[in-house]
Amino acid sequence: MKGRILFSVIFGVVLFALATTAHTVLGQETKAAAGNGPKKFISAKECGVCHPAHYREWAGSPHGHAHLSPAFQAFQRKLLTKSGGTIAGFCVRCHTPVGTALGERPLLPNAQRDPISLEGVTCAVCHSIDRLHGLVSGKFYLSPDFPFYGPFYGPDEPGAKPGAEDTLIADVPHPGKRFLAIKNSRLCGACHDLISTGFLRIEEAFAEWRNSPWAAEGVSCQDCHMSPDPGRPVPRAQWPKDYIADSAIFPDLPKRTRTNHAFTGPDHQLVTNAAKERLGLNDEEYKAYIDKYERDRLRLFKNAAGLSVEQPSEVAPGSTLRVVATITNRFSGHNLPTGFTAERQVWLEVLLRDAKGKLLYASGDLDKNGDLRDAHSHEVEHGTVPIDYDLANLQAKFLARGFTGTETENLDPVNRLLSPVPIHRPPAGLVALIGSPFSARITKKGIQARSSQSFTYKIAVPGRVEGPLKLSVRLRVRHVPPHFLISIGLGDFIDKIKILNVYAHEAEIRLARQ
Repeated sequence: MKGRILFSVIFGVVLFALATTAHTVLGQETKAAAGNGPKKFISAKECGVCHPAHYREWAGSPHGHAHLSPAFQAFQRKLLTKSGGTIAGFCVRCHTPVGTALGERPLLPNAQRDPISLEGVTCAVCHSIDRLHGLVSGKFYLSPDFPFYGPFYGPDEPGAKPGAEDTLIADVPHPGKRFLAIKNSRLCGACHDLISTGFLRIEEAFAEWRNSPWAAEGVSCQDCHMSPDPGRPVPRAQWPKDYIADSAIFPDLPKRTRTNHAFTGPDHQLVTNAAKERLGLNDEEYKAYIDKYERDRLRLFKNAAGLSVEQPSEVAPGSTLRVVATITNRFSGHNLPTGFTAERQVWLEVLLRDAKGKLLYASGDLDKNGDLRDAHSHEVEHGTVPIDYDLANLQAKFLARGFTGTETENLDPVNRLLSPVPIHRPPAGLVALIGSPFSARITKKGIQARSSQSFTYKIAVPGRVEGPLKLSVRLRVRHVPPHFLISIGLGDFIDKIKILNVYAHEAEIRLARQ
């Protein structure tokens, strides 16, 4: 037995050392080419000199906050701690690809990072990719410095046509090459499909899209998330045309099809000053900037989802009121919701009141922390509020089977303790190394593209009640629940979580005479 344990420990250390060495060597090679030699990664601020509109959109986007997000920083620290560091740079590969290429350690303090590393998914990430590797979990190569790769021909490239919309102008200040894969969903899939070291598919946005009818029809991620109407695949011929650079600097610049570099998605910023500082906005200007992004985010979900509700016009006191609410995934090219497991919440709030406003029934309401009344609610855990058995919540969950054989919901895919509690002692494999118990799995409740799901509520109507009854049904969305932030030590941030009320349905129900 001692021999097995010793072998497991040695084997784990060797694998970790190999992974760390490979990461370091790659980082040093790239850093030699990028930071210490003539080549370097270009900052978004430099790009913004000639592309101010693109820079303005990106500055407050989820991509621009990918590394600065306090939720990311705290969650990564927790995962590295709980896995004993064995996941290494798994998280930062996507949240700061340039920092990874420069060989920066995963938990390197921001004050010691290269300033461009703090830009997260910056211009030099997407526009420095010159090939599609077909890999996921942030495994891609960045080519520092120039040329920049995009949808247009460089002026000296074969196939370039001076003056044409798909060709850059002759006096472009940096070399450019056409790379049409920048319009391909596989470019997004490099980070938006994540497979953990324990072989759990913890994010499947790209895989969901690939198996959707939208993929079969040639509609890409960019067609919705960079669309002039967020969340709806507007035909490219209908996209607005504008200058893609400052026409005051380049007076001969033609207008071209314009893409939105805010990359509108489900997330919003918990950091409240990065975009403000990047753009030099005052308080009023910054509020207007954020308000526009929130309007676009709401528009994204209104395009993505639909809600219909059926209820009778009349109900008898002492009987059962039957309400059927149906959520439809209309234009979302992936599941509704998608993203990192255990984060995104899309749920129904159903309330029934009497004529005086007294609450008769509630599902999808929130506890004092702002959590749904499910297994993760602290108030449910402490017995101060009842669990919501009728809750319709499309959130995905991590499940793990314990040594007693029962499954519990987890907030992350790694072990609860550094010393795992397996069913077999000693464990049959390197549980600590892969970062999650072998019994872990994911349950997904998201609605597939162009599909619907109905939820039926059977509400007991009191025998003595004053009518008419007032029914309210809302489809609500948020990018992260309060208990998630509390679990990673960010309880002070829960008041910053914004809930979007995507659709609301209200109806009055008469009481039948008896």
